[in-house]
Amino acid sequence: MSNPILAVSPGGIAAIVIGSILTLFIVVALITYAVSFNALNKAKLKVDSALSGIDVMLEKRYDLLTKSIEVVKAYAKYESTTIHETIKSRTNLNEIMKFDGQLTSDFKGLKVVAEAYPTLLSANNYLELQKQIADLEDNLAASKRLYNSNVTYLNELIVNFPTNLFARKYQKAEFYKIDDIKRRDVKIDL
Repeated sequence: MSNPILAVSPGGIAAIVIGSILTLFIVVALITYAVSFNALNKAKLKVDSALSGIDVMLEKRYDLLTKSIEVVKAYAKYESTTIHETIKSRTNLNEIMKFDGQLTSDFKGLKVVAEAYPTLLSANNYLELQKQIADLEDNLAASKRLYNSNVTYLNELIVNFPTNLFARKYQKAEFYKIDDIKRRDVKIDL
């Protein structure tokens, strides 16, 4: 007794094998497409995010440096005015002492106090500004490296098998480039 359900003709076996192979091929192709599509989208988002990070750093550099430079300039001007006023007062005091002709011990003590110069702190401000500039430039360089790294990854996905089969709608991303004028160092006029 043969089971009619299990009875398959030789042509039927071939059809089942071919159908199974086609089904397996379609499933593998769909999985490959989904994985490739997601990898391309993820890489594109990373490129966009890294480019935005560069913009954030450029804006931070602009805001911080313009404000810091103004603060350093104002403080340097204040110190310059203070030191000039101190020197002028000392000169005036010496003129008064020449006319008086006699120095008393109280007046000598006053002269010592008048000749004491104020503590100048603008040098510390300049050093802090230099540190801020160095930190900002380091962070900006790191942002640019991250962007270019993400561009490299996206471009590799676009050209490498199997993602290149599904990357028709994607274009290679451009590496970070700047205008020639921006290649020059920032002029800091203090």
